Amino acid sequence: MKRSTAVVILACASFMLGAVVPWLPPSEEVRAVASTSSSRDVEVLSAQDAAPVAEKRTNQGVLALGDDRMHDARECLEDRGVNVHPRIMRSAEEVIEAAASAAQRYSAILVHIEGDERLVDGHIERLMAQAGPGTRVVWATVSLDAAPWGAFSPEERINASIRSVITRGPQGRLLDWQRALQRNPEWNSSGASMTSTGCEEYARKVVKLAGMPRPDRSS
Repeated sequence: MKRSTAVVILACASFMLGAVVPWLPPSEEVRAVASTSSSRDVEVLSAQDAAPVAEKRTNQGVLALGDDRMHDARECLEDRGVNVHPRIMRSAEEVIEAAASAAQRYSAILVHIEGDERLVDGHIERLMAQAGPGTRVVWATVSLDAAPWGAFSPEERINASIRSVITRGPQGRLLDWQRALQRNPEWNSSGASMTSTGCEEYARKVVKLAGMPRPDRSS
């Protein structure tokens, strides 16, 4: 009987306490704070879990790689902000090696080599792959001296490769210097070097194809 009496007394006490202190739902302010905290936590977690945004390339400028013919235009190119590599390169392998190390530092690369008669599609493809999609490649066609009678000139074969391959990728730009000289023979002197007018026109075409801003000539 004592145990039963204790249970009854405890039950009555619980009922009376509930009557005196009724259950109260959380206030609107409490719910608002809880909701705000929850939303803020979700936003923070979403930002932390999001994939990082790819860093924008900040490389700028144009690097010119090539042999004697291109170096004829050094002064005109440098006047327009093009960096002419100091070393004259007469082979495709040299150009590819130099372009691979420069691609991350320049937004565009100009290539003009006329001394390598072995130039084929594969050389152009390798250089464009080394440069990557973020670097524009401007490649100039060649205008070689006339071959001796009975000898074969590789000019057309080389230019066919350049015209075909350089336009395949979105970063490739063709500087068809051979056809430009056919239309404007006065741009070349008798020694096959560029005249002052040819030098200016060459540099102008390079800057345009490389996507460089126009130089300010007002000063």
